Amino acid sequence: IRSGLYGGVKFLTESMAYLHVADRLEHIEFMRPLIEKGTNIVCDRYYLSNMAYNTTSRISMEDIYAMNKPCIEAMKPDLFVFLDVPTEITKERRDKNRADKEIYDGDDKQARIRRNYLDAIEFLKSRGENVVVVDASRDIDSVSADIKEQVFAALGIE
Repeated sequence: IRSGLYGGVKFLTESMAYLHVADRLEHIEFMRPLIEKGTNIVCDRYYLSNMAYNTTSRISMEDIYAMNKPCIEAMKPDLFVFLDVPTEITKERRDKNRADKEIYDGDDKQARIRRNYLDAIEFLKSRGENVVVVDASRDIDSVSADIKEQVFAALGIE
């Protein structure tokens, strides 16, 4: 997957979608014993990301959601937190902090992915999934406080 992300190996978008699902299933097997012991886990990618990055005219959001059925059945998250940042700001942050470019780093691709995220959020909400959007264009302390508040609410922690 990493070779594909940095352009070393060319994959069809559909192939990347399946690779992401396979990788997710492996992660679930790693996480399951931890969760059974009561550990809370934060993942930086899950099937919401799969839907945002891999939806195209040839593979729909519904298709990707269906591909992820084994993941959803094995480990449905308590909460998805989407850190929403306008594409102009993500471009500034990428240019400042990242030396290597991923295949998804182009401005047009980033705009499409952000639109896909917002569509996927509505898609998941319509299926009863717990998804919140946090404005991550703000300072890190404000964003962190919002994330903490949302996570604590989802877990029933005061």
